[in-house]
Amino acid sequence: MEDEEYVSPGYPRKQMIKTAIWRPAADVFETIEAYVIKMDLPGLSHGEVVVEAQGNELVIVGHSAPDPERELAKYHLLERGHGQFARKIILPDGLNIDQARANLVKGVLTVVLPKKEQELPALRIELHVID
Repeated sequence: MEDEEYVSPGYPRKQMIKTAIWRPAADVFETIEAYVIKMDLPGLSHGEVVVEAQGNELVIVGHSAPDPERELAKYHLLERGHGQFARKIILPDGLNIDQARANLVKGVLTVVLPKKEQELPALRIELHVID
């Protein structure tokens, strides 16, 4: 595979998306200045999440290790996702992808993609003559 098909070394993009075990909850919204994605990734750290923007796609992949006590316990309810995860989000036109930033704080990944500044059309201003 070509380099651009890899999300990170050893993580082919297509394979990660096809084999994802769970999909973390995400919010996608727009402000005046940016397009924003927030995703719940409790317990994950910097090396366990990869965020990549290419073309009109934002791909977020990673791996969440199961709780070590999981194999020793008898669970009555098991809802938290573990294992490989992947999300692909289609992005709108008009974003400055090269100025994107991502932060992982207290288990919440926030990706901010600033909008390109749009040039406003010329506006003719009516001239009032005052004597």
